[in-house]
Amino acid sequence: MTTSIHPYYKKFVSFDLQMTLRILLIIPIVFLIYDVLGQNRYSIVQFVPEKPTIDQPLTLIYNSGFNKILSHEKIHCLAYFTGVNEHIIGEKLFFPKVIEVSLEKAGESWKGKIDSIPAKAKGLIAIFFDNLDHMDNNNGEGYWTPFYLNDKIQPGTFSSIAEMYAGEWPPESSFNLGKKIDTARKLFEEDFKISPELKRKYIRWYLETLDLNKEEDRLIFKSNLDVYSQYPDLDEWDLLNGISKNFARINDTISSEKYKKLLFDLFPKGSWATQTNSLGLLIDIGTQASFEKQKSIYKKFKEIYSQPFPDEFTRRVMESRRGQMLSYMVKAYASEGLIDVWLKELNTFDDEFKVYAYQRATWELLGINDRKKNHKPTKQMTQPEHPFLNYTLEGQQDKNVKIAESLSRQATEWWKQNLNTPRRLIDLPFYTENQILNFREERLGDFLDLLGVSLLRQNKFEEARLILNEAVTRSKYKEVSINEHYIECLAKLGRIDEALKEIVTLINIGKSSDTIDKFYFQYKNNGALLFDSLKDELRVLIEKKLKSKMIKEASPDFTLYNLQGNEISSSQYKNKVIVLDFWASWCPPCIEELKNLEKAVKRYSKDQGIVFLLLNIDKEKNRALRLIESKLNKDFFYFDPSNKVVNKFKVTGLPTKIIIDKNGNVRFRTEGMSSFNEQEQYYELLAMIRLSTK
Repeated sequence: MTTSIHPYYKKFVSFDLQMTLRILLIIPIVFLIYDVLGQNRYSIVQFVPEKPTIDQPLTLIYNSGFNKILSHEKIHCLAYFTGVNEHIIGEKLFFPKVIEVSLEKAGESWKGKIDSIPAKAKGLIAIFFDNLDHMDNNNGEGYWTPFYLNDKIQPGTFSSIAEMYAGEWPPESSFNLGKKIDTARKLFEEDFKISPELKRKYIRWYLETLDLNKEEDRLIFKSNLDVYSQYPDLDEWDLLNGISKNFARINDTISSEKYKKLLFDLFPKGSWATQTNSLGLLIDIGTQASFEKQKSIYKKFKEIYSQPFPDEFTRRVMESRRGQMLSYMVKAYASEGLIDVWLKELNTFDDEFKVYAYQRATWELLGINDRKKNHKPTKQMTQPEHPFLNYTLEGQQDKNVKIAESLSRQATEWWKQNLNTPRRLIDLPFYTENQILNFREERLGDFLDLLGVSLLRQNKFEEARLILNEAVTRSKYKEVSINEHYIECLAKLGRIDEALKEIVTLINIGKSSDTIDKFYFQYKNNGALLFDSLKDELRVLIEKKLKSKMIKEASPDFTLYNLQGNEISSSQYKNKVIVLDFWASWCPPCIEELKNLEKAVKRYSKDQGIVFLLLNIDKEKNRALRLIESKLNKDFFYFDPSNKVVNKFKVTGLPTKIIIDKNGNVRFRTEGMSSFNEQEQYYELLAMIRLSTK
């Protein structure tokens, strides 16, 4: 039994109480933790009653006088209910559930009420926002309370909270909650003492909280992994994500491959085997030039991978793949005059999958390889009137664009009709109803954009303008390629002043692009000072948003290797800001982000106080080397052959970017790409570096 108090709980109790806790050695620490979990552990947030129970109302009180992060005009709360998930992969998730709670001003405080705590909920995590989208998430921990049963905290409560802190909740979906590894481990272990049977439920996430760089933790990890692998009720996801993956983490490749093989042996028609085995046919049809061979591959796919599927999740994956295969074939069907045959096959799909197949087919017909990138011209005029793309269509291309218009118009109408339908399986359970509606609006914006582009290609500029205006409105200017298409349309209609006004808005909210900037300069030759002023305002806005996401955690010492195989130690960079980026050659978002990192390297080339370490984690080094060889500056690329640095920083997703200040503290940690806008990503990177130098 330990007499120390975890830092997480220290901030909730007074010094006198801390001393009392140390003295009362005969009382198990778990009950002491329970005693400090009342409403008074936060000065900013209170939960009333002090011991909330299922099916009863709950009042949240946000004491804004203690907190200057949020404005005082309007504050609302997102309340996440945690619980023991009772679901099979692909079926409906019960937890976390989320609701939006409106708060009303009450003196120096704001009050909101939840009418009834949902059945089976174990606890609640609250996050607060103001009308300017400033967020108070308690430095990523949220403000939480357990729920009680017969005056006692329910078993599984701490684990349901720890699951979030261990990283199961995607940060982009839960407003940067999670990745509090030490706190998660403490909560798991306390819960396992009370209810040992819970370890079977949460062991996968408990393993994520152990530090494999510490010998003691490594032994605990191996012991628990051995126990995990002997459970009699293992499913395919246990074998894949729980056991095989974790043996790989300790470089036991033999055991890792053993359990991966066992997965296919025990579940030959399971979800993972079905997805993996079918992938080859999807790739084949996408690279096949012969229409007859494409049809043969598609027929084979239908014969092998038909109903029944093991679960709804797998059915959706396979239907999506079948639609993708058909979309690869749409040009061939069109050129053979068989588009009606293609449409007849699409009519065998559910409406939702039919619509997504229409979208992919439109990309193919318009020559758009990636919806996040600008469309490429089939023919470009030698002297374009502005930096946007110009098209001359003829023959089959003209027919394809007309088909694209028809498909995108039908898909757009479907989305409009289904904006307000009840939640579907694909709607994340930790999205509020408003968030789901916003997501659907943005998806509708994507489809409107495709329709607008197909109209642009046919010189139907006025109709395209109306469609693209709705597209940017629905997407809330978040998608840069949609913004570009709208500006292009305005330019082709000669509405230059209107286009310039839109560009100023885009720059102000960080949704411009290099193409849009060039257009601005072409028609605003004397606007350099105004342009720089707009960019400065954007940088200030981004810095203001990032300040609330700053952290302060001691960075571990680490060693990596340069292209020549020489050892580089982090101790060489004392009193310098370190930008550490984890990437892999097989990770498309990583490759995209390298562009901005290279720009930043060039920008800070004369600043001796900034160091860039672009750390590749490929197992096959040659592939990474080939990609690095194409880069202008190779001096900033490094390797981590034993994954020691990956483990030290507990990297679980790519790309991961970590900014370390000159005092050796991690100030920013981001996973994935924060935005689809390359320019916005670049300014965010610069802002994180600037804030870390202060």
